[in-house]
Amino acid sequence: MTLSVRLRSAGSLFALAIGAAPLFAQTPQAGTVEVNAGVRVSDVGIKNFSTVTSPTGLLGLYLHRNFAVEAEISSANGRVTNTPAGVRSLSSYTPIHLRGVFSIPVQEQVELLLGVGAVRNEQRWLQPNIPLGANTSQGVRKFSEYSWATMIGARLGLTDNVAFRAAVTVDGSQFEAADNLLFNGKRSTNIGGQFGVSYLFNTKPKDADGDGVADKNDKCANTPAGVAVDATGCPLDSDRDGVADYQDKCANTPAGVTVDSTGCPVDSDKDGVADYLDKCANTPAGVKVDATGCPMDSDGDGVDDGSDRCPNTPRGVKVNATGCPLDSDGDGVADDADRCPNTPAGTRVDASGCPIPVAVADTAKSIVLEGVSFRTGSAALTPSGRTILLRAVTLIQASPNVRFEIGGHTDNTGSARANTRLSLARATTVKNTLVAAGVDAGRLDVKGYGPSAPRANNRTAAGRGLNRRVELKPIR
Repeated sequence: MTLSVRLRSAGSLFALAIGAAPLFAQTPQAGTVEVNAGVRVSDVGIKNFSTVTSPTGLLGLYLHRNFAVEAEISSANGRVTNTPAGVRSLSSYTPIHLRGVFSIPVQEQVELLLGVGAVRNEQRWLQPNIPLGANTSQGVRKFSEYSWATMIGARLGLTDNVAFRAAVTVDGSQFEAADNLLFNGKRSTNIGGQFGVSYLFNTKPKDADGDGVADKNDKCANTPAGVAVDATGCPLDSDRDGVADYQDKCANTPAGVTVDSTGCPVDSDKDGVADYLDKCANTPAGVKVDATGCPMDSDGDGVDDGSDRCPNTPRGVKVNATGCPLDSDGDGVADDADRCPNTPAGTRVDASGCPIPVAVADTAKSIVLEGVSFRTGSAALTPSGRTILLRAVTLIQASPNVRFEIGGHTDNTGSARANTRLSLARATTVKNTLVAAGVDAGRLDVKGYGPSAPRANNRTAAGRGLNRRVELKPIR
């Protein structure tokens, strides 16, 4: 089999191995040692010297990730056919190579090897006319020569330290053939093919993304440069929220908190308070919230600022749904400032919520003392009723020439007789109170009308409330 055929066969096997081999790659580093054992196929370019396969050994030392120095020795033995009588013939030659080799990564598990250096060819010749047999060694002469040497090859990783290596070498050769017909037409180069298994000591596991974790152990390939990783080669996630530290804009998120793609706690209503702290979910957009995620209530009245029509309500004041102080009697004065609660609807009141006295001219028109109220079933004035009544003193004193009738009225609840007595007693209480405040008793008459003169329908509570009243009627 010729050298070219053997090389093609070896190349096919090497290509097949590349396709079938697992992705193991030795990454040499300064100090890596390669030991190789294999075979060499040699062709020294002599017409009658057969191409042979012989053992070879190699020892290399990496001085850099991509450069090594190596030595290789092999011994090629062959036989010469059709040797002319009386002519010496080549029996074997042993090349010893010393070269520098550049190692260039090509694929995950393949490195291209380019070598250049020197070779020492040791040649053994059979001398003519010396009988062979017991003294055969006397017919052998040894010669040596030195020349240039080149190499191109590849190394295929099989495991972390074991690789298959194949190479083609081309060496210079200066055999003297002037007086030897055997070497007519010999090439000035020797061509060889080297195939073997290498074991590499002190290799650095392949780490494509440079994160310090070998590719075979790296569960997160292609980690960006400079990113800190854990023992599995994955970016660190200190708070274990599922977002790597280098992408996490919110470090130290509490365990179990749902986060977005930036590693920050989710804020569904976009109020600036994370969901896990937000006590008021689904706050409308644009509403200002406090630290708990609830709408701001600056005056603490229970109505958020966005809905509060009466901001800065004093603390403790009861408010309605709009945040304004309650005005139970609807007189326009808030309950907390109303000195005369339960003023009848429509009654004009002053700033304190009490009815405004109406000046009395010389007229016969009755004036209802709105807000003058009594305890239920009694002629005793309520505190607010007494306050309002005393304001009527000014009204009466403003008309010194007018006498007044104080008329008491009730609703129709109970008997008419009892209600009449009650209405008279209440009118009398009003008179006594006015007299005590300085009104001349001679200007005041009293009368109890009971339920006889209603001003509203007694069928409703509101109507009965209007019918329970005291009227001040000017008389001549």
